[in-house]
Amino acid sequence: MQRILADVASLSHDQRYRRMVELGRDSLTDAHLAEDLKSLAQSEIHYERLLALMSASGSCAEDLIVTMLADPSPMLASRAARLAARALPDEILIRLMPDLTKPCRVDLACRLWQSGRGQVNDAVYPTLEGTARRHLLSWTTDAFIERHLDAEQLAALEAPQWATLAQRLPGFVRDRLTHALEQSGNPSYVLRLAIRASLYRMLRSDPDAGLSLLRAAFTRIPVHDLPLARYGSIFPKEIAALIAGLGGRQRIALTVQALKRLDASTLCELLAADALPNLHEVFPHLDAGQRDALYRQGGEAWREHSGALPLAFVQALSSAARQTEARHAFSLRLLAAEPMARLPYLSCLPFQEALALAQPFLSQPDGELRAQAVAAVVGAGRYEASSLPAILDFCRARENEQDPVRLAMLTALAALPPSRWEAAHLPGFTALIDAALRARDCSHQTMAAATQWLMAIIAAHAAFVAETLPRLVERMGSMGNLRYGHWESRMSDGELIGIAPHLMSLLDTWIRRERAPVALQLIFGFGCRVKAVDLFIDLLADLTRDKRGNVARSGLEALTRLGLRKRAAELIPRLVQDDPSWIQVSAVSWHLHLHRQDLLTPFLSARVYKGRFPSGKAAFLPAFDSGFSRWTAAQQQCYADELVKILTSAQRNAWELYGSVERYAAMPSIDLAPLVQLARLDAPDQGLRDKTLEALGRADAGRGVPELMQALDDNRARVAIYAMRRSLMNLRPSQVLDLLVRVPRGKVTVAKEIIRLAGDLRTDDAFAFLARIEGDGKLHPDVAIALMRAYWNFLEHPEVWQRLHAAARSEQPALARATIRIPPTGLPPDGQRALSRHLALLLGHADAQVRKETLERLIAMPPGEGEPSLYQALAAQLDDVDVSRVELAASALLGIHARNQPRELASSFAAATRAQSLAAIVNSYRRQTRSGLLELGASASLVVEALLARRWHPGLALRLAFSVLNPEAALAIARQFDAAELMHPGVVGDVLDALSDTVTGARLEALAQVEASLGAERNARMRRIGLGMLCEMSARCGWTPEMRQRLFAYRQDKDAWVSDAADLITYPDEFAE
Repeated sequence: MQRILADVASLSHDQRYRRMVELGRDSLTDAHLAEDLKSLAQSEIHYERLLALMSASGSCAEDLIVTMLADPSPMLASRAARLAARALPDEILIRLMPDLTKPCRVDLACRLWQSGRGQVNDAVYPTLEGTARRHLLSWTTDAFIERHLDAEQLAALEAPQWATLAQRLPGFVRDRLTHALEQSGNPSYVLRLAIRASLYRMLRSDPDAGLSLLRAAFTRIPVHDLPLARYGSIFPKEIAALIAGLGGRQRIALTVQALKRLDASTLCELLAADALPNLHEVFPHLDAGQRDALYRQGGEAWREHSGALPLAFVQALSSAARQTEARHAFSLRLLAAEPMARLPYLSCLPFQEALALAQPFLSQPDGELRAQAVAAVVGAGRYEASSLPAILDFCRARENEQDPVRLAMLTALAALPPSRWEAAHLPGFTALIDAALRARDCSHQTMAAATQWLMAIIAAHAAFVAETLPRLVERMGSMGNLRYGHWESRMSDGELIGIAPHLMSLLDTWIRRERAPVALQLIFGFGCRVKAVDLFIDLLADLTRDKRGNVARSGLEALTRLGLRKRAAELIPRLVQDDPSWIQVSAVSWHLHLHRQDLLTPFLSARVYKGRFPSGKAAFLPAFDSGFSRWTAAQQQCYADELVKILTSAQRNAWELYGSVERYAAMPSIDLAPLVQLARLDAPDQGLRDKTLEALGRADAGRGVPELMQALDDNRARVAIYAMRRSLMNLRPSQVLDLLVRVPRGKVTVAKEIIRLAGDLRTDDAFAFLARIEGDGKLHPDVAIALMRAYWNFLEHPEVWQRLHAAARSEQPALARATIRIPPTGLPPDGQRALSRHLALLLGHADAQVRKETLERLIAMPPGEGEPSLYQALAAQLDDVDVSRVELAASALLGIHARNQPRELASSFAAATRAQSLAAIVNSYRRQTRSGLLELGASASLVVEALLARRWHPGLALRLAFSVLNPEAALAIARQFDAAELMHPGVVGDVLDALSDTVTGARLEALAQVEASLGAERNARMRRIGLGMLCEMSARCGWTPEMRQRLFAYRQDKDAWVSDAADLITYPDEFAE
């Protein structure tokens, strides 16, 4: 064994792995070598067991792999699982898997399925119970899943299992979830989670199946829970049709790429349905035909109050429309006193016209106005390439302007399309830049704008840029930088290869003159394309040989930043050999740590360095926080000895001490005795003691658990009990329970965490352990709460529900609150019904906070159908004096029962005895409608009918009708209220408040018909509602000529209530007309 250790001690981790694989193969024919490898596997030292595991990759020795599967180190067990999936026979795996830790078993099951051995998981499945069985199901064979997955098991699956199944069997998942949707009156929170998780996974596995499921779920689940935008990138036409059907009630923003794949008519349909919430952002990026069609369809709706189209829209229009809109905006009377708002529109006109219109402003003494005018005139070059010489002449004529104007001029020039600039324009470039450099008031911002202008044309005029750029950078001095450049999108790899020779002399000069950062900024400005240019890569590599430490460091860090790790890996060994002080550069130390452990040993002791990176008088020790399993045991011990020196020093600050403790505990192959000493009860530094206890809990293979167990009966218990969790959760449940039984429970903090840990085990023995704790006698209130929370993991036991129900009836609000958010996931149908009954009990609790939090939980996680007792408990909340709770109760009722019980809902809502409660119910309807619940119409219509029959609060009734129902139905109901003489002015005001909801969710054609009908009514109150609807419609489609005629008609109304209100409404351009 010692011979093996000596053989691999001087190798890097990767070399060591390959060598151990070779030894593993040799052990098949060498019995002595095989025995040595077995001895390594039995070692107490992590490093030696790791070597044995490496050899198993070559030998596939079954006994060795079985031994390593049971290793207390999670890392070694996980690696052994990879080998076991490939090497162990089925019968051994079937015997071993039930007793493995959960992480190891799940990892092994996944790898078995990936290796085509899912039949092993099929055989193991019946031997498991509860959550362990659910976690394994995802990795059984397809035939097993289809044969054994019944309705009860489907209901118990959680979102991660659904996602895995959707990856493997998308068609099967689609059919099962679609069937579940059809069978459910109201989709439960669990079903929503399953559909959402499956839809996201089907984006990769089977988008067509995902689209089919999405269509089935679209009208049953709030759309904000569905990945419509993601599917829109794959199926833009289909998703656009779905979104258009929503009528703009939900703001679903499709990406530019998806919208560009739609034809113009479909885009116009989306616009008419108010279903393009991100139009302002995407409009400039659409195709020209799409932009023109959208402008013709809805341009009137985009206008601002002044009558001008926003500049971003104008700039993206075709030539004729752009110029027309720009002239129109510049001539508007409402903008006559706002030159800063008018002038930018000149950039959309031909240059000569823009110059003529800008003349009055170019002679203004106000520099801000002149700057805006100059920028607008220069901007005209974007659309008229032939005007560039004239633009340059215009700029040269104003080269002596003050700096703010000059800055605006150069910024506008830099924003013009780079491809427009030709060789004939370069003298103008030179003249403007020279003039800027001569100006005594030239600012850093102005020179930066000139730099951006130059760099924009580098692809076409590299030699000119290389000649001109140095003068700008030198003039900027210490403030000179190119860090804001992003030029890779403006050129190809081939173009940059052609540019590079022109820049090399410039880069060399900057580096020699202590301007290496600027040189690197220039290189970084070309982004990922730098990797295609050998000249740049060689330059960066040459920087590492520079005698100046900061320059050499920047060269190496530039290579790693650009992803050239292979080139950096070639340089680093030579660098540390020539100058050991390189170890202080993090890129070097971490490379040795992760890849070249054979070179690392000399640097694991603190020492003073000279050279490029002198450490001064202080000794330097590299700081590593993880990855120590790649080191040999000797390297770990060497580093640990240095950390102990730090920990025993009296001249170290707290953060150095804490970091050293963390690093020491992270090394898996060293003795923890120094940490045990620091963690003793009488340690002088209590803060360091507690940090040490936490670090012991993270030690590999649970090596710190014995010391933590000893600390549980003294003042260290409050830290030690929490520190143990990580180590305990990596053990087998039986081992954890054996430890927990021995822990003293005299301290409340300890007792609570013991209960939580036992609950997380989810085994029958753990449940019996919790039951014994409950039966020991009167528990501290905090311990009782922890016990109720632990019972969440044992909901398959009927007696658990009895205990939870008793807690819900408890007079202690804190105990009842501990049972409010019981997760519905993983529950069979009986468990779902028990949960509904439990929530009904909580709604009857005397404490108002318990009732309110229960209502909030029901809204966030609706239980599907629900029990009759839950409906009754919710309905009872509608008479609460707190209207906020009434609104919550109404929202919960709508979320659970809107589809299946509309008549019962309407009866409960209409029976409200307090006006405030009815108002809260109406607000709940409006909020649920906006959130995407699409099945409210039936119950809302019945509520309005009942209120009409009672002749009670017609304003609230009509607000509900106009907020939820379609415009035609709302109009019919309004006529009924008018006929019943209930349409008083207050009612009209309520309707006007709700019209925005009406317009948001309806077709424009239907709205126009309803508005026309309202405008023709004999009753002035109905006509006033029609005027309000006309105003709301204008926000969607603008003031079209037809709508302007309708406004004129309202202004001529014989009733002053209507005509006076219409006179106060103006539309864009009215004063211009």
